[in-house]
Amino acid sequence: MIDCLVEFINKYNWVITLFLQWFIAYHIFYLWKRINNNERLKHRDSIKQQLDEYIYWEVVKNKYHKIYLVNTNNFFTKYPDNSENIITEYSHIKAEIKSTRYDWVEFFESMPREVYRWENWKLYFKGPKKAIEKIKVYPIWIVPYENIDYIDFNWDEYNNSPLIFCKFNKYELFIRSFPKVFYKFPYYKIVYYIENVNYDEKNDPYDFRYMQLWEKIYK
Repeated sequence: MIDCLVEFINKYNWVITLFLQWFIAYHIFYLWKRINNNERLKHRDSIKQQLDEYIYWEVVKNKYHKIYLVNTNNFFTKYPDNSENIITEYSHIKAEIKSTRYDWVEFFESMPREVYRWENWKLYFKGPKKAIEKIKVYPIWIVPYENIDYIDFNWDEYNNSPLIFCKFNKYELFIRSFPKVFYKFPYYKIVYYIENVNYDEKNDPYDFRYMQLWEKIYK
């Protein structure tokens, strides 16, 4: 019996070794993932708590929305310079904070724009002369918590608003430049909101002021 067992081990030693390596690697990966998820949750809770307090005291109470999204990658080499060229990226971008969500923060980054409902009842950024409906929409940047590194509420001598340090890792074509180049931004995607016509400033939570537009907007 023992001889058979020894013979089996010698014959299939590579299989046993491979299985043990896989078993150990799997458990190391599982432990690393568990620790990593715990760290991500702690980071999310910290950022969300800081911004929720800021929204309540500054945005809701004092009507002050402005912040700066600062590029962590080039903060020490470029900030506060924000000149545009082919090689470098933005060092910071002015925005307005809107709200926090379970996994991201929402920012107003640009002015509202109009979309048009055509006769096929679809919405388009470009409108015909006789559009059925014209709607004002607010472009909102969705920035995940994991893209936010640090928040400086003390401001600095260059920008008198809170600085939210972010990873700029979203490539977008910068169409206003010549030649056209790709720039990095901190958002994951852009969604569109409209004003809630039934919003009651005295009784409704501040976040009820806007409603997400779920319809697709065609170019």
